Amino acid sequence: MIRFLEKTAFNIERNLKNTAIAFRIYSVIFSFCVIVFGFYGVLPLSKAVTTKLAISKEMQARYKTMKTNLEYAKQAAADIPENHDRIILLDRYMPQETNVQTYILDFIDSISLSGFALTNFSQQDTSDNAIGQIDISLALEGVTYPTDMVKHIEVLKRVTQIKRVNVYQNGAGIFTINVVLTIYTLVT
Repeated sequence: MIRFLEKTAFNIERNLKNTAIAFRIYSVIFSFCVIVFGFYGVLPLSKAVTTKLAISKEMQARYKTMKTNLEYAKQAAADIPENHDRIILLDRYMPQETNVQTYILDFIDSISLSGFALTNFSQQDTSDNAIGQIDISLALEGVTYPTDMVKHIEVLKRVTQIKRVNVYQNGAGIFTINVVLTIYTLVT
């Protein structure tokens, strides 16, 4: 058996000394390494690196945004003690929920308490308004004097600016009022 192993080792050594056979063997080993390490190693590695670079850029952008927000939050925290007395007013005039629909329902309820009925409602063109402002036009009819209606509007929990009020009274004592309001909403 030892003789067989020695003979086999001698034959392999003699065959590897032959340049043509050794070149073929080394070519197969080189091709195998290129396929295994190149295709299965370098390609996934390059994909992983490009993905990580994109994530790194996104993380840097988010870091800058967070740093800006942190500075803004520090400034807001410094402004709170200075404006502490005004926070009560903000709570008084800004509702907890920002839906405009809820405000409109509250508005209709408040004008009905003052003896008026809503006859026409429309939103006006807001191309020149800033973000968070909504202009609405209302037509109301009622039998009481309009100052009660304005008082009811002013106590609503929303910052409202009355831009224009036109009051007409017919012979039967019915007031027709056209009102243009700007209501402000919180922008998030």
